[in-house]
Amino acid sequence: MRILNFKTFIVIFLSVCSLQAQNLPRTSPSASVNQTVGLTDVTIKYSRPNVKGRAIFGELVPYGEVWRTGANEATTFEINKDIKVNGQVLKAGKYALFTVPGKDQWKVIFNSQHNQWGAYSYDGSKDVLSFNVKPAKNDFTESFEIKFSGAGAMNGGVDIAWDKTKISFSLESLDIEEATKIVAAKIEAVSGESDPNKKYSPYYQGAQFYNDNKIDAKKALEMAETAVKLREAYWTLKELAKAQADNGKYEAALVSLEKANKLAKKANEEGFVNGNKMLLAEWKGKK
Repeated sequence: MRILNFKTFIVIFLSVCSLQAQNLPRTSPSASVNQTVGLTDVTIKYSRPNVKGRAIFGELVPYGEVWRTGANEATTFEINKDIKVNGQVLKAGKYALFTVPGKDQWKVIFNSQHNQWGAYSYDGSKDVLSFNVKPAKNDFTESFEIKFSGAGAMNGGVDIAWDKTKISFSLESLDIEEATKIVAAKIEAVSGESDPNKKYSPYYQGAQFYNDNKIDAKKALEMAETAVKLREAYWTLKELAKAQADNGKYEAALVSLEKANKLAKKANEEGFVNGNKMLLAEWKGKK
């Protein structure tokens, strides 16, 4: 008769408990968050334990030990394309997201064995990427939470918070080359279009993408100029102003942005106008 070791017994026992509880409400509910970074779809699935008056880090969740980063099954991190995580390339796939909490430093781990209960079967030899981050003090968070932050066209971040502690790491798309090809294809597709209202959008979106990602200031300016010629609006004028500033044409940028503000005021878009105050001050100091 085969005798199971204690670790194997615990894994089997917890797996059976998991199957038995599949159709019952969980004390730590399941959650999922999704975001597109560049052209990469990112999905994080986890469970949300509650503080319930307990001492969390250093007590319930010990320092220096691998943690499932949530409750129940190991938290998973899935991407359909390669992406940079805190400056390191992570290949497309599905991973278990583990952490090792510490008082002054946390270790974040992406492990290829994503389908497991907790961290009981954690195997460090299957780690594919890891890095250290510093924890920060946070507003009290009763229910453990993972969320996306700082969403940009090609980058963003992940925040993990519970109790009064938060850690964060960055995400950066590797899709710049592919995205620039898409911009070119969209502009080419409307080359024979006679309706300026249908034609302006690819030029406007292209200028916005180039401006935001600092790809090619000269091309961004060309696209923005075309967008304004096709449809002069406060949003196209702002992209023109940004492109002009990136090309060192600050006086022209101020003229374009002030014109954009006038159109925005007529449209009762005061938020747009208020959002431009810092740019106006910056460009006035450089002209």
